[in-house]
Amino acid sequence: MSAGAPPLPAPLPVWTADPGWRRIDLLSDVHLHADMPRTFAAWRRHLLDTPADAVLMLGDLFEVWIGDDARDGDFEADCLAVLREAAGDKVLGFLPGNRDFLLGDAMAADAGLQRLADPTVLQARAMRDASQAHQAAMDPAQWADVDDTAAAAWLAASGCPALIHGHTHRPARHALPGGRTRHVLGDWDFDHGTPRARALVLTREGLAPLDLAATA
Repeated sequence: MSAGAPPLPAPLPVWTADPGWRRIDLLSDVHLHADMPRTFAAWRRHLLDTPADAVLMLGDLFEVWIGDDARDGDFEADCLAVLREAAGDKVLGFLPGNRDFLLGDAMAADAGLQRLADPTVLQARAMRDASQAHQAAMDPAQWADVDDTAAAAWLAASGCPALIHGHTHRPARHALPGGRTRHVLGDWDFDHGTPRARALVLTREGLAPLDLAATA
């Protein structure tokens, strides 16, 4: 993100979490593909086993999605079956990336996906209030220092404390002016070299990193 970032739309779309939820998982850049069976298996295992009330998949869930007509293919049908099963007991949010922007309403409806606009404000007030109370008890030295001012300007304009995004494949946590934070999600790959899958978990204690490769 640079100082030349485009202006924010007004108002930003808001996606409201149920006040009773205890956990939201956020992940991106899974890049599901028939040639990556271990990555598929890890994604399936997490999606079906996570205790999260909702899982938000923020871009490039698929390595490539050529259109909803393709969902009848063998691998696509396997992915669809996983999403349908997971949607039976948790909310699934989906924000398309540059590799799966052709995923349309037909696939979303079949899979039980709730489409998210880019960007979307996640309103999780019960979790946020608990998180702020938790942060207030921390020593300020534990907070991260200032970083990207352009991202902070976006957050200030939208009234949000944190920006979460994927796509860059560089998982990190960046401190921003005003006590705000930019969280970068990691990509998934269990099929080439050392396995990796970095996500985030939002609970009443705030945002925390989740290394799914370490728990596989």
